[in-house]
Amino acid sequence: MPDEPVRGRTNDVIAEEISAALDREPGINLDEIDIDVDRGVVSFNGTVDNYTLKERVHAIAERIEGVTDVQNHLRIRKDAGVLRDVRPKSRGTAS
Repeated sequence: MPDEPVRGRTNDVIAEEISAALDREPGINLDEIDIDVDRGVVSFNGTVDNYTLKERVHAIAERIEGVTDVQNHLRIRKDAGVLRDVRPKSRGTAS
């Protein structure tokens, strides 16, 4: 069942708590994030402005009671386009 309780909590309750927590965070625009919860597994789709926000969304969801896993498919916006989900590689400094 799609709204089966997880530790006594329904998918709808989990989604509402995630949405409320994200809404309190500066820089996160809920109009651009889709939240889906299925038996405690949270899936995010949409766009955010940077990797820091993507990681913050993920961390907030993990703290919500009843969340068993987070599938973070958020994409990073860059100017007018959207970047692929690839972390920048660190570069060593030359001596």
